[in-house]
Amino acid sequence: MNRYPLSKEIMSLYLACTMNPERRFAYLVGWSVELPKDTDKERIRAAVKKLFERHCIFRARIKGDENGELFMYDSKEEPFIETARSESDTPAPEDYYCEMDLKDSRMYRIVIVDTPTSTWLFMIFHHIILDGTGRQNMVRDFETVWKGGDIGGADLLPYEFAVKEREQEKSGEFEADRAYYTDLLSGIESLPPEYDKKDEDESFSQFFHPFESIDTKAVRAKKESSGVRTSTIFTAATGYAIALFSGTKQGIVASATSGRTEEIKKSTGMFVRTLPMICDIDSSRSVDDFLRDIDEQTTGGRKHSLFTYLDMSRECDFSAPVCFAYQGDMIADRIMFDGEERRMGFLRADASDYEMRLYLWRKDG
Repeated sequence: MNRYPLSKEIMSLYLACTMNPERRFAYLVGWSVELPKDTDKERIRAAVKKLFERHCIFRARIKGDENGELFMYDSKEEPFIETARSESDTPAPEDYYCEMDLKDSRMYRIVIVDTPTSTWLFMIFHHIILDGTGRQNMVRDFETVWKGGDIGGADLLPYEFAVKEREQEKSGEFEADRAYYTDLLSGIESLPPEYDKKDEDESFSQFFHPFESIDTKAVRAKKESSGVRTSTIFTAATGYAIALFSGTKQGIVASATSGRTEEIKKSTGMFVRTLPMICDIDSSRSVDDFLRDIDEQTTGGRKHSLFTYLDMSRECDFSAPVCFAYQGDMIADRIMFDGEERRMGFLRADASDYEMRLYLWRKDG
C-alpha cells in the first residue's frame, strides 16, 4: 500500500471537519443528472467505474499510522453504487446527503434514483477529494465515457501533489514566497470591527440573488479599459463593499482560485488555493487604479503560491472573515447525453471558518 501525505489544503479541511462533528453535511461537493426513464442501469454503473479508474482519488481513504501521522492511500475498491426510488420527478440533492466518516472510510456517495418520469444519478463527494474545477473535469469525462470515448489511464497526480508540496518547502522559492506574504500581511488587521449583531449559533443558510442590473457588456468594457481580469472586477467590488460595511479603509477578502497548473488542469481532486486580497479604499485613486492594484495582488499571489493560506494563518496570524470565488461559467444546468440535452444539478454544502462565503457565476450571459 502506497502512503501519501495530506496536502495543506486537505489537512485544513480534515481538521475543520473532525474538530466540528456537528457539521454533519459540511463540505459536500457533487452533481446530478437526469436521464431517460429507460436508461440501462448497467451502462450507468460501467460509466461510473471508468470514472473511478481514471480519477482514482475517488477511492482514497485517510488513515493514521502507528505514530498517529495521517496519510492517504488508494483503497483500490470498486465504486459503491446505491439505488433508490423517489415519488418526486425532481428529487432534491439534500435527500441524498450523508455524513462522511473521514477515518478510513469512503468519501463519496453515488445513488441511482428511479422517479416516475426519469432516472437520476447523484454523485456526492467530500470536498477533500473534489473541488469545483475537478467537478467540471469529471462531468466532461463522464460525458466522454457515456459516448464510448477514452479518458485515459489512472491519474495519480492528486496523490503525488502533497509529496511535491513537501519537497518544495525545502526550496528557495518557498522562502521567497514566505517573505512575499510576510511583507504583504505585515500590520494588516484582518478582522473588521466587532459586529453590531452576531448570532451565537452557526448558521449555514444560503441566499441567491440575480444581479439583473449588471450589464455584461459594461463589465467587458471595464475589463478591456483597465486591463484586468473579469474576476478582479468582482473581487475588488466585494472588498470595497466589505470595507464600507465594516467602516474601515481596507476590505480584506480571501479569494479562492482553482490552483491548477498546466500539469494538473485536467485532474480531479482538491487543489484550491486561497489568496488574501487587501483592498485599500482611497477616494483619491481612480477606479482603474484600484482594480489594477487588486489584479497585481492576484498575479503576485499566484506567483508566490507555495506559501499557502494555512501557512499564512499559522505564521502571520492572518484570517479573512469573507471568502469570495468567481465561478464564471462553471455552473451549467444542461449537458448533452445521447444527442439530447439533459438537466443537471450542482450541489455544494460548504460550512467553513469564514463568516461568509460569496460565489458569483454567469448564467445565460
